[in-house]
Amino acid sequence: MPVKAPPPPVVLPFNWNGFYVGGHFGGGALSDTVTFVGTLNSTNFPAGTVAKETAGGLLGGVQAGYNWQLPSNWVLGVEGDYSFSDFTTAPTLNAIVSSIDPNIISHPDPRVTDLATITGRFGYAFDKLLLFGKAGWGWARTSDNAFTTDATGATILTQTLSATRSGWTAGGGVEFGFWQHWSAKFEGDYMGFGKRTLGNFVTSGDVQIPTGSILLRDHDTNIWVIKGGFNYHFNWGAAPLVANY
Repeated sequence: MPVKAPPPPVVLPFNWNGFYVGGHFGGGALSDTVTFVGTLNSTNFPAGTVAKETAGGLLGGVQAGYNWQLPSNWVLGVEGDYSFSDFTTAPTLNAIVSSIDPNIISHPDPRVTDLATITGRFGYAFDKLLLFGKAGWGWARTSDNAFTTDATGATILTQTLSATRSGWTAGGGVEFGFWQHWSAKFEGDYMGFGKRTLGNFVTSGDVQIPTGSILLRDHDTNIWVIKGGFNYHFNWGAAPLVANY
């Protein structure tokens, strides 16, 4: 007697439910508006002096999160990530020329070495394609060392600054499930830290600005990042990707 062929397997939609971990790589940029404040300032850079500082570079790190996929295909989740970054710039590009004496120039060196976020995610799944947005808390570790030169090019003052900044972040992106438990993603995020007064420690000064002095500066800091990466989804408590009937 003829034998009936078994029915073909039924492929279920990609399953976004559950815990996931992954890694990412990308780049970013820092924009910092620095205003000289406080009572201790040199005559060449009086209180109210404003400087625009920038830096940029690469980043890489890890992320982990949890997704809840609703029957309506909306996906809600929470995610945390940590990035090691190397945002730098040539000090000459951020040079601050004194408005009092143009021969006196300050050379700041802004850097970003670490970034982290904890965010809520929301998106809509078109089977294997997930469009998402995210918003929450952002954190960064920054530094802004500087040295000042005179008309001869000799260094007349050096100062250091290291700080951690806490603020908010928002962004969005796209994620694609390309094979069983694996997905690839691409996203762009903005991190805003607002204005905060920070103190630069003078490591080498002069009579006017003695060594050991603290120079106060208002830093209005913003960071933009773009990153791509991969996630592995454990799909805990969810149906398998492929079923036979």
